[in-house]
Amino acid sequence: MSFAEALHRDVQARDAALEQRRCKRNRVLLAAKFVYGDQRQFTPECTIWNLTPCGAAVRFPDGQPLPPAMELVESRSGRAHRAVVIWRRGGFIGLELSNTRELRAAVPGDPVRRLWAVNQLR
Repeated sequence: MSFAEALHRDVQARDAALEQRRCKRNRVLLAAKFVYGDQRQFTPECTIWNLTPCGAAVRFPDGQPLPPAMELVESRSGRAHRAVVIWRRGGFIGLELSNTRELRAAVPGDPVRRLWAVNQLR
């Protein structure tokens, strides 16, 4: 085995040991909004940078207040995820995601579906 091959193998082993995510991370750039509060209001648009079935890294204005739990709505696909903030670093937030649902198939009276549909028309 050459030195380069051994080094490559060691780097791969180190990266595997450092990777502690429960789900494989997918790098994406998706427009999204948060829905929160009793009035079911949307935040300004944000960008999803990494997405897994378990979580997401989202670019969101630093210092912008967010409740600890809300829904993350992917603008184009119409998927809504229950989201809980687990970390903040600069303009990024890390979210734990659960209860994913398709808004196109949601009950017509669903307030998140209604807000998403209205925003799709703009």
